[in-house]
Amino acid sequence: MPQDVDYSQKLRPQIHFSPPKNWLNDPNGLVYYKGEYHLFYQHNPTASIWGNIHWGHAVSEDLLNWKHLDIALKPDEYGLMFSGSAVVDHNDTSGFFDGEDGLVAIYTSALPQKHKDYYLQQQCIAYSKDQGRTWIKYEDNPVIENKRWKDFRDPKVFWHKETESWVMVVTNGKKVNFYRSDDLKNWEFTSDFACNAFQFEGVWECPDLIKLPVENKAEEQEWLLQTGFQDNSLAGGSGSQYFVGEFDGYQFKNLNPDQKTFWVDYGQDFYAVQSWANLPQSQNREVWIAWMNNLAYSDTLPTNDWRGVLSIPREITLAEYNNEYYLKQKPISELEKLREHDHSVKEHDIQNVFDYKINYDPFEVKFTAEIGPRDKMDINLIRGNNLRISLLVDKQNKEIVLRRSFNIDSKIGKVFNDTHSAQLFEVREKIDIQFIIDRSTLEIFINDGEIVFSDLIFPDDIDKTILSIESNSENGKLHDIEINKLHSIWE
Repeated sequence: MPQDVDYSQKLRPQIHFSPPKNWLNDPNGLVYYKGEYHLFYQHNPTASIWGNIHWGHAVSEDLLNWKHLDIALKPDEYGLMFSGSAVVDHNDTSGFFDGEDGLVAIYTSALPQKHKDYYLQQQCIAYSKDQGRTWIKYEDNPVIENKRWKDFRDPKVFWHKETESWVMVVTNGKKVNFYRSDDLKNWEFTSDFACNAFQFEGVWECPDLIKLPVENKAEEQEWLLQTGFQDNSLAGGSGSQYFVGEFDGYQFKNLNPDQKTFWVDYGQDFYAVQSWANLPQSQNREVWIAWMNNLAYSDTLPTNDWRGVLSIPREITLAEYNNEYYLKQKPISELEKLREHDHSVKEHDIQNVFDYKINYDPFEVKFTAEIGPRDKMDINLIRGNNLRISLLVDKQNKEIVLRRSFNIDSKIGKVFNDTHSAQLFEVREKIDIQFIIDRSTLEIFINDGEIVFSDLIFPDDIDKTILSIESNSENGKLHDIEINKLHSIWE
């Protein structure tokens, strides 16, 4: 795979992963192995729209700087290469590696059905003996046949040490199925899970199941089950929900209220989330990443010969408030490598508007706001001649409202919403806010990632941005303001 790809295009993100050319959607097969983070992704190598799906491939030593590799998985007699995951088979349970270890990918094969509007979806595996550079498909695929279900896809597999078995979670319509295996080849159905309090349009997709620590709870860990759904999310179009509960290797029990939806992200462009497998224990963290796009308009975005971008990788934990468990997300610590300090202010009286001109891209804004319990604060970013980003912090109504306004192609249509909102879990005296802005992406983290907004943006000029922060607070202050330039990962 040639590395001399032009990443200087106006809308091409500089600190986010995007394909060398053509189409990208879901991240797949995320696994750490022998010093490398592997990133596979849904890829059309012949066009910048969805179709002809392969697995693209890249590797990194730091989750930031990526090396493009050759396509890993190509369509075969069983169909296209839909989404899936990858694991390190440490003990050669599969028998593929002559007693050594190696990588196994688990994916959905999707075969178009004649005169029907769906693909036959079955679960298959492939393995690699050379650190993921080449792949051999298992001769007895599929490992889970499907003769009944229309939507049966996106297997996430991991080793469950308590039962000493492999576990697969895979979506099946508007639920997930759980399977177990001793060897990654032979799978036994164990249970399913659904939550029918909210009937979203479209099926569930791209599940993940991962055990996370609960902050400020010594030794407590709970399981987070994440699924995407295709339409009618809080922000509009596709979105991602999560459940927190107990998992014994066979079935999942939700500990949060069934009648309440818990959102992974409150923006419109964070979908098909997947976590990295096999992270070193020394890192003491879990990390995931998502496709920054929305099924409602993904084929129509104005990026020409390439289309599709992934989020900043995020470190994830859980927190408990009022007997409910919430997800927390923050950018990976490696982001520090990209920062170049530009401007800082230790304290600013917020009754005076804070203004600053930013003449570079991408960049980061961080600060802590201290305003009264009935006060409001407006953070505004005016970018180029057509883009305005406004974040309203309304403490009286315990609400955060994000507005993004710019001229957008009519082909994208009304589903491309410009206003998103989220409720604060609890009202604190101080609120931490972090903006990360790339050429066509916006990610906002509030209170260490209790609330996150992820959205695409399309400014007509990336070289000039005006930041202003104002409030009706009489005694409010801004603390520890930082504005940082972020260096491109592609230069």
